[in-house]
Amino acid sequence: MHYLRTFLLGTAGVCLACPATKDGTTEDPTATTTATGTATTTATTGPAPTTDAPTTDAPTTDATTTNTTGPSGELCPEHPTTDACCCFETDSGYTANVCPATALCGNIVVTCSDFTLPSCPVDLLTTTSDTAIDCALQALIDGKVGRIEWTVEDGLVPGFSGHEVVLMPVGDGTAFRTGYYYQDLGADVEAVQHAPLQTKAYFMDCLARPSATERFVCLRTPQTAESLEVCVEAHYADYF
Repeated sequence: MHYLRTFLLGTAGVCLACPATKDGTTEDPTATTTATGTATTTATTGPAPTTDAPTTDAPTTDATTTNTTGPSGELCPEHPTTDACCCFETDSGYTANVCPATALCGNIVVTCSDFTLPSCPVDLLTTTSDTAIDCALQALIDGKVGRIEWTVEDGLVPGFSGHEVVLMPVGDGTAFRTGYYYQDLGADVEAVQHAPLQTKAYFMDCLARPSATERFVCLRTPQTAESLEVCVEAHYADYF
């Protein structure tokens, strides 16, 4: 979350040694006439002539349209909820949200017995976050505004890798999503995407699935493929 040069006049004001003319003005002996008869004269004493030159108004900015895309724009921590791209910036390589986003449910933790954490097959997932998964789906059905988080942990080499996602529904049928997939000494930071949410019927179908892992697999694709805007581009973050 938002860039004078001084010059001197070549000849100073009034020539004190110049003879006065009959009407009291000062004659400038430096006035010359070119071969074609065009005279070049300096200004006499008295106020400088003015011209009615057209003026151009400076462009104005509507204060109500200051939301910008990406970390180079002005941030908007004064927003009451996370509802615009100006809420996001990059902090030490990772994405930070400067706007409020109230947690709607407990953090969902899922373990994957594979290295494909962001897309781990349902039969390789285990979880004890049944309540948090159901809470998240119900919040999306109800159109609540806030924050839903989930973590997919590495079940093969615990602590070596993981996938973190934060979904921030806005309340208008869209949501912002951030996330990163860390491995060893760095992380692939996902783009901050503002996109439409799936339909209410989609989330109701997710909630009706028999197992918590099946409901989670349904939950982890909460947005449609359409992107309304990209707030921060995807990039790699190094720990060092």
